Amino acid sequence: MIGGVTPRTDRPHILFAILDWGIGHATRTWPLIVLARQMGAEVTIATRGTAAAWIDARMADWDARKVPDSAPWRRIDKPGVAITYGRGKATRIRIARQMPRFAASIRAERHWTRSTVSAFGITHVFSDNCYGCAPPSSVPSVLLTHQLRLPVPWVLRPIARFQVRHWCRPFGATWVPDLPDSVLAGKLSLPLTSNTEFVGPLSRFSSKGTEDEDATPAPVLLGLVSGPEPQRSDMESALRMCFLRDGRPALILAGRPGTAAHQEANVLTLGDLDDKRFRAAVLGAEHIVCRSGYSTLLDLVALKCTATLVPTLGQPEQEQLARHWRSAHGWPTLDVRHLAGHTFTASEAQPVSSELPSPEARLRKWLFDVPTPITTA
Repeated sequence: MIGGVTPRTDRPHILFAILDWGIGHATRTWPLIVLARQMGAEVTIATRGTAAAWIDARMADWDARKVPDSAPWRRIDKPGVAITYGRGKATRIRIARQMPRFAASIRAERHWTRSTVSAFGITHVFSDNCYGCAPPSSVPSVLLTHQLRLPVPWVLRPIARFQVRHWCRPFGATWVPDLPDSVLAGKLSLPLTSNTEFVGPLSRFSSKGTEDEDATPAPVLLGLVSGPEPQRSDMESALRMCFLRDGRPALILAGRPGTAAHQEANVLTLGDLDDKRFRAAVLGAEHIVCRSGYSTLLDLVALKCTATLVPTLGQPEQEQLARHWRSAHGWPTLDVRHLAGHTFTASEAQPVSSELPSPEARLRKWLFDVPTPITTA
């Protein structure tokens, strides 16, 4: 796939390396990809799996608009490892057993990144949680992550923090998609290195321009399903049972792009929606229930909506985020094992108030300032 590419030297050329564990990392990086292209930078996006499918669909939609004077872009595959999950608390054990494979994938990313930078004439590297995608020190680079203090047992915290610092060190900067004082991610995003910058929430959605989004009637109940199998299917089944018992108009977005729509009584299930209709459904729903994945939370902040949070069992990050949003922001949380029998009633939870600072100035400075080589330890 790399063969035959002619390196470009007349414009910045960014490699966006995106973690492929679901689509969340792709959705939050997307506004930066669009901004970079609008600034005239050539873009190469590297990911795989469901993240690649989501990116491919958005690129095709953008290209269909035939926007004039758009810089070149492409999407390529990158190495990675597919982490498998179990049910409930068994997920923790299963993930722990796969950590050697994860470490091996980071080493593969390092070799791949250097080869790709050379072959494509990459001038800048932006990595969303791909720890191995640090380029040679002469190439400006950024690591985007909100997980600086991993949610591990206290006896393992010194080791975990040492490891995260080791992963961050080869990058020129670490950008955290959070507000100062870690308002959104809580303890997860507290800085560990001096080159950490808070860049504010990143979302594919803006809080403006909602008046004529879509004329389709919005559901009363909206369930947003995400995450790995088998827990994705477990949540979809529990939501369907809950909504059927409730009886009010309901929509389930099942997180399965390309699957056919299914209507059962009052419940419509769709595999996915384009961003315009997704936004309209979220803005119009009376009750939203979703995972406590960080990218989903950023989308809800951007759209000024609230939701009932259902963390993935055995996934410490989501469990910690759900606890933080319940205590800091008053959002209701629910164990997925109680979802099927739950009744959604009026909640006093309020949207999280947040200005959405445009990352444009920071991205422009990173792209067009004279780069200063960094020293890796």
